[in-house]
Amino acid sequence: MSTELRNNALAALAKHLHIILHSQSNKGTNTRLTEVGLDMANVSKPTKPVRLDLFADYHQIHLFDDGMNPDLAEAWTVQATEDKLAVAEGGLGIGTQEADTLSVIVAIHASEPTTGSDADHVTEGSIEIKSGQLVALGCTDYLPDAKRIAVVAGWYRVRVSHSGLAKREKITIALWPSPRADPRVVKRWTPLPLEKPKRQSKIKNAKQAAHAARRGHLDEAIPVLEELANAGEGAACASLSEILAFQGKWADFVSRAEVYFVDPSVEYAGNVFTDLTRLFRRAARELGTPEIIERAAAKIPAKYTSQTQASLLKDLVRPSQRVAEPTPEETKAYEGAVATATTSKRFAGKTKDLGRHCFALATMYNIEPEIHRLWNEVGDGLQFDDALKVARWHSFRQNPSAAWAIIEQTVVRWLPVGHAQVAPVELLVDPLLSPLMNAERCDWVLAQPKGPQ
Repeated sequence: MSTELRNNALAALAKHLHIILHSQSNKGTNTRLTEVGLDMANVSKPTKPVRLDLFADYHQIHLFDDGMNPDLAEAWTVQATEDKLAVAEGGLGIGTQEADTLSVIVAIHASEPTTGSDADHVTEGSIEIKSGQLVALGCTDYLPDAKRIAVVAGWYRVRVSHSGLAKREKITIALWPSPRADPRVVKRWTPLPLEKPKRQSKIKNAKQAAHAARRGHLDEAIPVLEELANAGEGAACASLSEILAFQGKWADFVSRAEVYFVDPSVEYAGNVFTDLTRLFRRAARELGTPEIIERAAAKIPAKYTSQTQASLLKDLVRPSQRVAEPTPEETKAYEGAVATATTSKRFAGKTKDLGRHCFALATMYNIEPEIHRLWNEVGDGLQFDDALKVARWHSFRQNPSAAWAIIEQTVVRWLPVGHAQVAPVELLVDPLLSPLMNAERCDWVLAQPKGPQ
């Protein structure tokens, strides 16, 4: 993306409202209220709620003090994303379940209101409005055209209530004058787990145990894998190692992975070896024991030397992990490839196939705007690895909320390459994706049904 396009995107913010806040009367306040055009005869009356339709691009809507440029990129930590509320000087970021046009109600109160009984998730934060103008807008709406909410300058408490999260999300935002206080989650929404397929009647071997683990039946899979791993079965050690890595049990992971390394041929897919060597490097960092890498390399048969050097003795960076601004040559090559594909008989009358082909071209040439556009158009027909390409760009742009939303929506599409694989290891070893994975999310990924039935 060019600097101009990026700056335009960051500048974008719009679709909002104008309401009048009535407040107390004193000389200093009266002067300010007169400046913003308030009716001094009605300053003691709160305003009616204002209904808006805001586009929650990147799963966010914003509240700003007019004239401020809050740095929400730094505020969107993993915890803030979980809480659906990011707080920065001069602004708040509100996380949404859906990246769509949402019904939003903004209400100004003279004192703290009650919370609606239908709210699924409720948060509170504080914002200082120095300008006397509050702006409510979607993440990429155009700021200069945004309507303003006139308020008396000062600190406000903001309560955000999300309802309909399991169906169609609606948001109610209540503000009232109040001293600054730390953000908090008043009520946390926990989505109902996906209904799991019928369980296997009996697990007989490592292959069946790995399949059960992929379906989220860890309570059945782990005891079998542990029994087989204790008996020295390498495939069981490989599957168990992946589970232990997602559970953050790195010392246990090391001991199991080393058994597999003695004979990687027990699992035909080379992806398993590569995944475990990349996880092993992370384990060494987590445990603060870099010497275990050389110890593990010594256990691996000589015929795996090239793979060992590529992914155990150094960090492996796959081409699909590359996220960078395109060069002029790449942009030109992408435009030429798209023009050729558009006129090709291969895609005649096949709009979706053409879109998926162009998405692959956009990811190859790092054309970020096209990656997002095409994902929105044809993403339903793409695979989990494609979703990770989009998530990497969100993470690269310091938007972890949008990155996790993509992963959360598509993890069920993940497919194993080898029988021993139980979960998408890329989430734990990719530099742009691994920071998203806290303990709760790792457990959630393990619990989701994944792969073929």
